Amino acid sequence: MARSWPAGRPLRRRSGQALVAALVAAAILLFLAAGLTSLMVESGDADQSARTQVSVLGIAAGGLNITLRMLSDTVANTLTENLYQLPRATAQGEARGATSFGAAQAALTALLTNYGPLVPSAAFPETATNAGTQSGGYLGGTGTLPGPGGAYTWLAYVGIVTPPAPLPAWRDDGTNATVTVPIALLGYAWVWSPAGAYLGEMTLYSAPTTPGTLVVTYTDCPAYFTVNACTNPTAVSISLPPGEIALNDVNVAIAVHP
Repeated sequence: MARSWPAGRPLRRRSGQALVAALVAAAILLFLAAGLTSLMVESGDADQSARTQVSVLGIAAGGLNITLRMLSDTVANTLTENLYQLPRATAQGEARGATSFGAAQAALTALLTNYGPLVPSAAFPETATNAGTQSGGYLGGTGTLPGPGGAYTWLAYVGIVTPPAPLPAWRDDGTNATVTVPIALLGYAWVWSPAGAYLGEMTLYSAPTTPGTLVVTYTDCPAYFTVNACTNPTAVSISLPPGEIALNDVNVAIAVHP
């Protein structure tokens, strides 16, 4: 008689195989779940990083805009009023003596030193290189703006510098005499996180092909007028050039947290 296997034995074997398969499937699902969790964390980090970067750019631009507005108001009011005291002979001598880029820098620095209130300097603060091309006058500002996780600190300097060209000029048409001093913009802004970590820098500059101008006008006097009667300006005009923005300029050092 043929021998038979006890009832149920093959079923137990198949159940064991199913259990192993189920455990393998569960392990795979756990692995996939862990992988997806990792991906979600990485995605969250990337999202947070992107938001932080955008916030840093916005805060740096905000700091530059605030300081640029301070500069614009200072130029339109105090500096303009002070330049009404610029003697004609001084203006004529500065313009005629500015026959090189270095001399033009010296002329602008002299104007800003004597008729401020911008801080005259041979180089902007916190700049690493090209100091010789950045002489002029500047003002600074600092503050906080909201961002991811709290208040971010910004520090900015914005000012007027000498463009490479053209040079200052003196012109006299027999009725009016003018001294025209080309000017350029330069600015830097740095940003720190709420915890004090340095995050980045933004540079503001004006293209050398589109400088602004500082123009002081004098009215020529008839010969019978005394010399002193025509020494003061009859008009002062200062136009700031448009600015462009660059990120993380290699010529800029990391500033000290204010």
